[in-house]
Amino acid sequence: MLCYYTGVCEDLFVEYAPSSKSMLNASSNDTDMTIKESVDITVIPNPNKGEFRVELKKEKEIQSIQVFGVEGKDLVFDSEKINPSVSKISLKDSARGVYWIKVTTKDGQQYSSKFVIK
Repeated sequence: MLCYYTGVCEDLFVEYAPSSKSMLNASSNDTDMTIKESVDITVIPNPNKGEFRVELKKEKEIQSIQVFGVEGKDLVFDSEKINPSVSKISLKDSARGVYWIKVTTKDGQQYSSKFVIK
């Protein structure tokens, strides 16, 4: 509860938005980075065993892909472009857990999604 000097009090609440996560990105000088999940990107299959496809629903050309672990570090992975809006990713040696993928298109738009390695 927050009370003002005028004697008026109001309840405070914080709304948790499950579609956004805040992660620490150790590769960018420990600055806070917010990643919001997009409906325009799909990880297939999800969950997976470290090998999956990432597809953009809109016909956009993928320029770059980043994968982050829960600690926010950029992970090294193999990728193969299947067509301009679909790439195959291999993270075979990664531990089980939740990860984030961020795709940047040629026109600068960014899409992200979380996925699970089981």
